[in-house]
Amino acid sequence: MWSLDPPKSVREKPPSNEEMKFGAKASKIIIAKTIAAFLNSDGGNLVIGIFENKNDSLDDHIVGIERDYRFLKDRCIDGYHRMIIDSILKPFLDSDFFPHFSKFISIEFKKVNGKTVCWIKVKKSDKPVFVVFGKDEMFFVRTGPETRELGGTREVFNFISRNFKL
Repeated sequence: MWSLDPPKSVREKPPSNEEMKFGAKASKIIIAKTIAAFLNSDGGNLVIGIFENKNDSLDDHIVGIERDYRFLKDRCIDGYHRMIIDSILKPFLDSDFFPHFSKFISIEFKKVNGKTVCWIKVKKSDKPVFVVFGKDEMFFVRTGPETRELGGTREVFNFISRNFKL
């Protein structure tokens, strides 16, 4: 879907809403939001290391995750795997869900055109999963190709009561 360090052509654009709100943690929050939305919906696949051109899907290209290694303590696939767990899943997915994440989330690495991509396979959770950022708890779902935050207590309650057995 994207890289933690977007190509220079992308960085020259004005900051996104996520970048404005979350600063340096924006990429990690976007990944957490997407994973939570898959967990709360019908599951899905997130591939990190592919630059997605939203204006022309024929212009998508594989950038790989190797250039993100420079941000890691252990600059390798294992370090990247730990970063996904320790810097995205653990801090941003609610603490009730985290101990059971491996039941619903698998992380694999594949070589494509000589570059490594991170493939996160997500199954639908049996309980609602919230993204936590500071004091904010946010609830996301997938609607077609997009991640959407449900706003307001009633909208979240109605979705949860229709889609989860509590």
